Amino acid sequence: MTRRCAAIVVAVCLLLAAGCSRPESPRERQRREARQRMDGLIAAMSDEDVAVRRQAVEDLAQMGGWARPAAPALAAALQDEDAGIRREAAEALWNIGYVDYDTAVALGQALDDESVEVRLTALGALASIAGNSPEVVPAFSHALQDDDPRVRERAAGVLHRMGGKAAAAVPDLIAALDDEELRVRVAAVRALAEIDPAAGAPVLMARLEDPDPAVREAAAWSLARVRPPSEAIVSALIGALEDEDGKVRTAAVWGLGRALAREAAKSAARPGRGEFPMGAAVAGLTGALEDDDPRVRVTAAHVLLPAGFGDIVVPAVAGLLRHPSTEVRVQATLLLGSIGPDAAPAVPALIAGLSDEEPGVRLEAAGALGRIGPDASGAVAALTKALQDPNSSVRFRAALALGEIGPAAQPSVRAVAELLLDPELLDARQDIIEAIYKIRGQHDRPQGEAYPSP
Repeated sequence: MTRRCAAIVVAVCLLLAAGCSRPESPRERQRREARQRMDGLIAAMSDEDVAVRRQAVEDLAQMGGWARPAAPALAAALQDEDAGIRREAAEALWNIGYVDYDTAVALGQALDDESVEVRLTALGALASIAGNSPEVVPAFSHALQDDDPRVRERAAGVLHRMGGKAAAAVPDLIAALDDEELRVRVAAVRALAEIDPAAGAPVLMARLEDPDPAVREAAAWSLARVRPPSEAIVSALIGALEDEDGKVRTAAVWGLGRALAREAAKSAARPGRGEFPMGAAVAGLTGALEDDDPRVRVTAAHVLLPAGFGDIVVPAVAGLLRHPSTEVRVQATLLLGSIGPDAAPAVPALIAGLSDEEPGVRLEAAGALGRIGPDASGAVAALTKALQDPNSSVRFRAALALGEIGPAAQPSVRAVAELLLDPELLDARQDIIEAIYKIRGQHDRPQGEAYPSP
């Protein structure tokens, strides 16, 4: 009887155990199948047939993070006799995104591979996997000496992204400033600026004399980032305002503007009056408002405005409304609009902008007049005429501008009210109604009045 009971108990336990077993989840099944597939691919990487090995590595590269357990085998494949397999192995490790120390070392060694494609891929993989570790800086510095300019350029780019962690590479980057390839020199300049712009300032200032404008431009932008800028840097940027290339001059303007903004933050008064180097910087920026390149002029206006030089900027920007480039005219109107009421001296130029052949200029001219507000009352007639503009956006913006001018725009109120019937502006009627109330000097709609009467 005892044996029979024991047998029954065992049978019941087995049934319970079978009933309590949890079915495999989809993710667990996916992981199991991936591991099984990966084990087969790892085995195939030892096949004598090059095509089989290559296909196995390519398939592992497609698995991404799922192939992480295969990292040691892929690291070993970096020594394969076939360059294509070595490159695919580096790419697979890149796709995995995380590997152990030994695998990272193997990638570093692959930077000396005889194939440039392998070196490029290994460099990208190492940067992706360990690019935040100062320990790999020597490997990237070594790559700056590579025979192929693509590798040297990529190495400089990696060091640029590392920023201050790549400080040990500064000497090699300085040497790269004399590289025979333009793109390498530019990448080295940008990397120095990101890693330690203050320490690299002397060599960056020297690069303002580089024969290639791309290097000079990169050097100017890099010097603009130095905080605080030294007197030598400000003087160098002032000199760059005379560069023959407009992009270099634009970068120099930005750099001087940032220095000027820093100076302005120290005092409520306008900075740079008679001081050196800031007095010379203001003189240089003021001169840039008359530069032949409109990009330089607009940039100079942008940097002078926050420093309190609106009285100088407004006339210069207003003159740009006559520029043949549509983009320049639009930028000028936007800039005047950002100034607000202090741009009142530009009202005549903005009135002329309402007749511009480009709707974008007319649109922004109306917007700028609205931001000037009551001081733009001289534009009421022109804005009233703009209510008939063929472009509905211009008509709408003109109505809003008249509303911002206020009671001085009373003669336009009937024409503005007629826009309530404009089929293209039905969704904007509420804003038009509010503009009418502003023109009438009413900021709140009278009780029970659905629509304003002219």
